[in-house]
Formats: sequence, structure tokens, C-alpha cells
Amino acid sequence: MLLESTQTQPRSQSLAELCELAASGLVEMLDPERQMFCEIYRRTDEGMRRWGLSPRYTLMTLLGLHRYEQSGGRSTLATAPLLETLLKNTVWIQSTGDLGLLLWTCAELAPERLPEVYERISAQDALTRFIDGQQGSTMEVAWYLTGLASCLLAGHVALPGLDEAVAKARLILENNCGASGVYGHLSHARSITGRLRRRIGTFADQVYPTIAFALLSRAHQDETARAMALRTAETMCTLQGAHGEWYWHFDSVSGKVVSRYPVYSVHQHGMGPMMLFAVEESTGRRFSQAIHKSLSWIGGNNDLDRNLVDPSLGLVWRAIYLNSFRAFTDSSLRFLKMRHRNVDVRRLKIRYECRPYELGWLLYALASRSAEIECAVVPNLQGASRSANTSAKVGTRNDAYVLITAAHNEEKFIEGTIRSVLAQSVRPSRWVIVSDGSTDRTNEIVAGYANENAFIQLLRVDQPHKHDFGAKAHAIRAGYELLKDEQYDFIGILDADISLEPDNYRTMLNEFGADSKLGVAGGFIHEEKDGVFTSRVTNRTWSVAGAMQFFRRECFEGIGGIPLLKYGGEDWCADLNASMRGWTTKAIPQLPVFHHRPTCGGTDPVRARYQQGKMAYSLGYLPIFEALRAITRLAEKPVVIGVFARLAGFASSYCLGEDRPVSKEFVQFLRKEQRRRLFSISR
Repeated sequence: MLLESTQTQPRSQSLAELCELAASGLVEMLDPERQMFCEIYRRTDEGMRRWGLSPRYTLMTLLGLHRYEQSGGRSTLATAPLLETLLKNTVWIQSTGDLGLLLWTCAELAPERLPEVYERISAQDALTRFIDGQQGSTMEVAWYLTGLASCLLAGHVALPGLDEAVAKARLILENNCGASGVYGHLSHARSITGRLRRRIGTFADQVYPTIAFALLSRAHQDETARAMALRTAETMCTLQGAHGEWYWHFDSVSGKVVSRYPVYSVHQHGMGPMMLFAVEESTGRRFSQAIHKSLSWIGGNNDLDRNLVDPSLGLVWRAIYLNSFRAFTDSSLRFLKMRHRNVDVRRLKIRYECRPYELGWLLYALASRSAEIECAVVPNLQGASRSANTSAKVGTRNDAYVLITAAHNEEKFIEGTIRSVLAQSVRPSRWVIVSDGSTDRTNEIVAGYANENAFIQLLRVDQPHKHDFGAKAHAIRAGYELLKDEQYDFIGILDADISLEPDNYRTMLNEFGADSKLGVAGGFIHEEKDGVFTSRVTNRTWSVAGAMQFFRRECFEGIGGIPLLKYGGEDWCADLNASMRGWTTKAIPQLPVFHHRPTCGGTDPVRARYQQGKMAYSLGYLPIFEALRAITRLAEKPVVIGVFARLAGFASSYCLGEDRPVSKEFVQFLRKEQRRRLFSISR
């Protein structure tokens, strides 16, 4: 069974719909009291949260919203009051770039006010008044020149000092541009690092001067400006990555890429297309292929095969990145021409935040362009990963799957789990959420969503039983009873404190379609540390974590479902039972499972480690294997004492000779696997 395009496939997400999604997502990023957009909108354990306020991001976002409305889009956000807030008190203008962005925004939203604003903010002397102008900062000066060119295009050609300001700004940018068309970052710097930084420009340092010169060429019919814009655009297209990515740092002297990561989504859906469309309007040269590749990156054609569009939140996740040390090392080695190979994709992560200007630039770039590039781009914005587009197709039958979730007092997390399932590109046909004696708002939350979504069913299990490690198995079995007569081929177990990416279940259906022996699949558990979700160190490709397991129905029924075990481990036991019966089990590294509460987060950690030791004995672990396993987790909290607690639990069961709830065949198979792994480590 392969996934093929039929009625079960999600409806194509057109560029118009992507713009609508972005416009709706901006609502939550606005501070309604301050009438200004936030600086950062980031995912946390408590949900999405705003940080800071940014006049600069507000201006960029207003440009996007205005263009969206001009193209026929409808937004609940009124742009005029937001612009008025920024014009009323201009103390926030702290740089040449701020001033340029304000001119640009006024020229497009309120051109009649430009003369008054231009004079009030003394726009003509910004380059000498602000430090970024004095240093010749490429991006900031480019914003300034764009603002000045926008004044000209708006018909205000006689503003005081305008021509002189244009001449000074363009001279700075021309001097910052290398022979290849690549811009450095600064004109002037005193420190050694600053001098090096002068020649290394970001992608933003390439985009904004190109837009500025493209606009200037239209305002003055200036062939030199037109040639400058075209040269940089063509150079960037030459340096564009294999998946359409725009890299981060460039050397203005050699004209080469210096650092590849992070790759920012806004470069792909906003700034890259903005630059190329501006040059198209100025020169008539078409860049359809480069724009198509750029947009396809956010839809899954990237190194992680991941769709970065989150329809449930109305945003595009910010970036695919390396941690700062690895990124610095990689860029340094490439600059010194000591590294040429690609980055190990296992080191890459997704930054789960968004900034309002990113959606603003998406709207500015795409809102009026959908008709021009719709046919080329739509297939890559369907929410399917690259592998799903090329090798897997949604089938006409037997692709239905069902889910079971056990929940006990999960009011803090359950809504996030439900929203992530509702956002799936392929939804389950049934989802039974078993509220196991919950006394908080869990029942209320689930019931609310069940009333609005027919495939969700709340099952309340109120009979008293101890909420120990076996409680989850009891709840899952109760949910399974409601699904026995359903028609489906796959069944998933999903914890109530998990969130997933929109393509999660679609990707797994593809994996099952490609391997008829695959019995159990899942992703890699990611947990939050210092505000960033990272892969759990104990993730292994051969072991599917119980927080999110996905079974072929034949396999699930063949192993007898989820076993009842006194000390827990039922998910791992099911995994091993499947292997015993000849099924393949697979955890997919590129499929993150976001765990919002650490393992054992709801109980005493020392007691939990003690119970884990008893669980290991009950399943038949080799003593030497369990000892080594405990030691490898020495750094896990509670540090050190957790190891002793786990070993004490194992020793306690061993000395008491406790009965094991699994068969002798299971123990033999388990120990054979553990001996094999010990032998492979010792070789």
C-alpha cells in the first residue's frame, strides 16, 4: 500500500491560503494595548508567548498587511492606527535604518504625509546623525536608500536634501559591494573582528541593497542602479542551495558562501522572493525557478524533510539551525577553505519561534503575486514532506488510522496535544481520549473539542484503581474496546503531553507504505532545555518511545495490544514483542515528538528511578546490562542518586525472586538482543 493522491489527501495550500494563514497568525503577535507588534513569538510549555515590542518589526509588518489588503485580502488588524502610534512619538528612531523603514512605510501607506514626516525626523542628515550611517552598515543604509527611493516613487521629488542623501547612501552601498555583486557588512570598522566582519555580509545584506537599487532604477531610470540590482540577484541565484535555501553569510571578496546555517524561513518565503520580484520589475529578467525553489524549502524540500508551516498557529517556524558552536566552527572552516562536505543533518534543529516581520515580509512578497507563480509552487506547500511528494502516495483504501490517548489530570498539556492532531495533514478517523479519573479541567477541555470534532471521543474511566505505572495500559485497553469494530489499518498511542508537527502521521503512513514488514514506528523524543527543544540523548532508531507509538493493526493485535505490567514498560514490551514476531520497529530521527513534561515529571524522581529498576528486572534484563544502562544515565536528574535508586530497585526484585509477568521466550529474546548489543559495543 502506497500513499496516492485521492480524496484522503489534504486540500492543496495555495499561496493565497498561505497569505491568509500569515494574516491570521499576526493577530496573536500584536500587543493590543501598546498597539505594537512583539519582537519574538515563541513556543513554551505554557503555549505560545510574546516577548518584547519592536517598532521596526511593526513597520515591516504594516508594509505586508497593506499589500495584502491591496491585493484583496481581509485582515482584522487595522494598519492606520498602528502607523499613527509610531508617528505620534518618534523617540524610538535610533538608527538610520529605523528612519528609512518609516519613510518606506509612509510612502506606501500614507504618501500624503511624507513631506511632514520627512521634515519632522530630519531625514536628509540621517547618515551623519546615527552610528549605523557613520559606519556604513549595509542593511541599515539600504533601508534608508529604499525609504528615499520610495519618496521619489510616491512623487515627492522636491524634498529638501533628498538628492544629496540619495547620492551619499548609494555611494556607501556601491563601496560595500564586491566585484562579484556580494555585499560586505560594513564600510568602516576599527577592531580586528570588525575589519573581518566588514567583508562578510549576511543574506539580509544582499537583499535590501538589491531592493533599494531596483527601486532607485525605477525612480530615476538609472541604468547603473539597475545593473547593480541585477548583478547581485544573479549572484545570489548562482549561490542558492540545492534545496532552494538562501545561505546565511557570504564573503564579499571571494563571492562565496561562508556559512550555511542557520537557514531562515523568512529568507525563503519573504526576503528572497522580495528581492527577485523587485529586480524583475526593474529589469524584466525572470527568476521563476529560483523563487519556486525558495518557496518549496518551507514546505518540506529541506535538509530535514520537514514542513515548517504550522496552520494551527498561523505561522512558519523560524529556522533550521546548528548550535552556535557548531555553526561558528563550520563557517570558520569554510572561510579557511578547510571544509567542503555537507553538514551532518543529525546536528540540525528547528527553531520554534516566529517574529511578526517574517509574516509581514511573506505578505509583502507574495500577496499580489500568487497568480504569477501559483502553478509552480502549490505542490510544495501542501504540507507534505519531500519524501511524501516523491516516493509515497495516499492510497484509496485502508489508510485510515485511529488514536488512543490516556489522560490523567492533563489540563496543562492536553489542549496542545489536541491542537497538534487537529493540524495534521492526515487526521485520524477516530480518536478516543480516555480520561482516567481526572479531577482537574481535562474532561472539560476534551469535551469542548469533541463537541466540535466528530472524530474525537471522550471516554471517562472513573472506577478506582491505583494510578501507578500500569494505569496507562488500563486506560489504553479501555479505549481499544471502543475501536474493535472500526475499519482501520493503523492504530496509534499518543500521550497527553505531546505535540507533533503537521506531517507526523502522514510521514509514518509513508514509511509503512514503503515497508510491508514495518510493525511499529514513531519519532525521536525532544524535550525542552533553556527554551529550546532538543533530541533526548537516549533516542535510538531501533526503539520506539511509548509517548507516540504507531502500529500496523495486524501487528498490534498479534502481540495482544498493550500489556498490563505492574512496574510499567508496557510500551517497550510491545515494541520487543513485535520484534519477536518478525516485525520491524523503527524510530525516525527526522520526526520530532515534542514532550512537554519530562519523563517521571509527575512523580518523585528517586521513587521513579527505583521503580524503573524493578521494571527492568520484571522484564528480564541481564544484570550486567541493567548496571551499564544505569551508569550511562549518571547525569540525569536526580544526579548520581538516581543511578543508585535504579540499581536498588533491580536488586530488590532480584533478591526477592519476584515473578516476571512476561514469558520465558520473551526473556530469552530480550537477553539475546542485549548480549548482541554488549558484544557490538566491546568490539
